[in-house]
Amino acid sequence: TVEGGPGVSQEARAAYERGAVVVPLMRTGGASSGMFDFPPGALERSCFATAKQWLLLKDTGAAVDASVRAVEDIVMACAAGKPETSSEAQAKERAEAEVRRLRCELGYNSRIICILGGTEYKGDDSEALVENMAQKLGSLTDSKIKFVTGGMPGVQETFAKHCGDGSRVWNLLPEGGSSGYGRGTDIHAGKNLEERKIIFGLLGDVYVTVEGGPGVSQEATAAHERGAVVVPLMRTGGASSGMFNFPQGALEKPRFATEEQWSLLKSKDAPAAESAAAAVAVVGACFGVPATKEESATEAAYRLRNDFGRNARIVCILGGTEFRGTDSAALVAALAPKLEAALGSEAKFVTGGMAGVQETFAKHCGDGSRVWNLLPVGQSSGYGRGKDINAGADLEERKAIFGLIGDVYITVEGGPGVSQEANAAHARGAAVVPLMRTGGASEGMFNFPQGALQKPSFCTEEQWSLL
Repeated sequence: TVEGGPGVSQEARAAYERGAVVVPLMRTGGASSGMFDFPPGALERSCFATAKQWLLLKDTGAAVDASVRAVEDIVMACAAGKPETSSEAQAKERAEAEVRRLRCELGYNSRIICILGGTEYKGDDSEALVENMAQKLGSLTDSKIKFVTGGMPGVQETFAKHCGDGSRVWNLLPEGGSSGYGRGTDIHAGKNLEERKIIFGLLGDVYVTVEGGPGVSQEATAAHERGAVVVPLMRTGGASSGMFNFPQGALEKPRFATEEQWSLLKSKDAPAAESAAAAVAVVGACFGVPATKEESATEAAYRLRNDFGRNARIVCILGGTEFRGTDSAALVAALAPKLEAALGSEAKFVTGGMAGVQETFAKHCGDGSRVWNLLPVGQSSGYGRGKDINAGADLEERKAIFGLIGDVYITVEGGPGVSQEANAAHARGAAVVPLMRTGGASEGMFNFPQGALQKPSFCTEEQWSLL
């Protein structure tokens, strides 16, 4: 790059973030000297340049020919793949290039929380602590926050499987590796585990550690040395309590944590849920966001509708958790594929992630790509079909949200819970289509909305009679 303004910086940043080598003639000023948000890392000496060559790119008093030769030598060394520094520096350069690529993939403005921990649990309540922490961290509503594991068993696997619906979890593995979690997105960097560890230690903004051995200490040390925040669950022992040359500075309370919070990270006598909440609060304070954010049912419904797409038509499925009628299961199994085929691509189908009617529908609705299963935070449907999404702290909150998101609600059988959600939908003007023949709430029991049992204007007498 030579001179330049915002456009040069924009293109140089895109190149640098994907790992290309940028050679700036800094002496020429403008973007090439660091203005207009030029990537700062590109101003640091490349492993393909000697110190003298890099100085010639900067020195405004150097002969033009000398600077030109320096550029030529650096570009030739890069093209030949022959760095002018040690193999260790070359490995670091490769790792930094991979980190730039990954940060671009995760989103340049992402706030990356890396999870570190042992591959086997040693403490009696460590697993419960990780589960609780994952649920709470997964409920942080800042969409910029992403969670990265190393794809290992133990702490990282537990975290991935309990962090919301997994949509913000990324599992970083060496090339060709697979986490096998069935949750989160596997991404790859590094030819082997050691290279992956180096990259992992350079990637995150915050590292949360639980138990662990020398490997956890190695990655935590790399993170701490470059200024990343390390939040150790000291009560869990191992590396996280200071063993295996864990960075001692990371065991000292940071300014954004309270004494009470830091004490809860240490205390083995505190309930696991309280220590988990303290860890989440410290992470939130680090980013300047609240540890938990109360989301009203209306706010949650609005957020989900945005996730589905502004033009989406939402069909919600309501029904009992056990079939009572002899042919109700067959009816739902036949209904699901017909609806999926009949409605256009803008239609999305939402279940509550429950057994019975909703599970049967999800498993028979095409390939499941348009099925979403709405559950309380930290829970999963276990369907193996459709995408699990989370809203509401518990089942009651989830029910309130479910009653607000749909355009149409189809009901089959059901008890008081089905009536509750159907009432909420009907009261706000959503269409309710009850399969009255199936009995239960759908035929009017449990205070089912009586207006929903009357034929709507868009339905024929014959159609309503068949319901």
